[in-house]
Amino acid sequence: MKKKLKRTKNLKRSILFCGVLLVAALFVAAWMNERQREAEVRATYQEAEELIERELYGEAEELLEQIGEKVYSDLETQELLALCQSHMSYDGDDIATAYSTVNSLELQNVSAEIQEKLESYKEQVTAEYEVYLEEQAIAESEAEEQKKKEQEEQAAAKEKSFLESLSKKVPYVGMSETYISKTSLGEPSSTVRHNTEMISGQAYTANLYDFKSGNKTIFTARCVQGKVIQVWDNRDKVSSGSSSSSSRSSSKSSSSSKDEYNASDYDDPEEFYYDHYDDFDGYEDAETYWEDAQ
Repeated sequence: MKKKLKRTKNLKRSILFCGVLLVAALFVAAWMNERQREAEVRATYQEAEELIERELYGEAEELLEQIGEKVYSDLETQELLALCQSHMSYDGDDIATAYSTVNSLELQNVSAEIQEKLESYKEQVTAEYEVYLEEQAIAESEAEEQKKKEQEEQAAAKEKSFLESLSKKVPYVGMSETYISKTSLGEPSSTVRHNTEMISGQAYTANLYDFKSGNKTIFTARCVQGKVIQVWDNRDKVSSGSSSSSSRSSSKSSSSSKDEYNASDYDDPEEFYYDHYDDFDGYEDAETYWEDAQ
């Protein structure tokens, strides 16, 4: 029984010893692998440095990208990669990217040759970048001027087209008051009448423009706040009434002495009122006068 227990203890010791040996072997293997990987990284890094010294930046970039994110305190992998990428941008005429990539780049653990080339390259790129900025400013200014010119030409063409269209129309509601003399009716009467328009409890001065044919008002446009808000078109009335004007004037000659405003010459009270707005207290007074003169 004692021999059996002794054999069991010896077996446990052997297993424990083998386990320790296995762990030690694995640790040594991992350490060896890490040392081998580090040696490979350093060899790749050194080769990349040599390529940079020879200004073979594309090949150096490929090697540095193989190293990836492996970090060793004395290796400036990412900095050298940025230097290579800046040179490649510069060779591709992308001066803005070349400058932004290298402008703040600092190297500490590189050869004197690389350091010297870096400083010289930064000066060159900075100088060319300043020229680039000036050229960009000029180009942007010219582009802005060209855009402004095109917009002005488009606006002028649009205005011309609008005026051509307006010249075939009469004033209409919603039209800008500035175009009041640009319609087919031509210039309105030099005398602009005025009255008051109430909008939301506030009083505004209204301008009334009369367009005449002889001494007859054929059209009136009323404007408030720079817009036509109301029109009276009497062209048809004047045209239809012209053929009988002589008979009407003769038949009413007896009352002409009492009709100082010639109300009998008007076919309706509205037309009469807007020709003699200032002569009456309101539309009703003008309408009564007109009716009495008929």
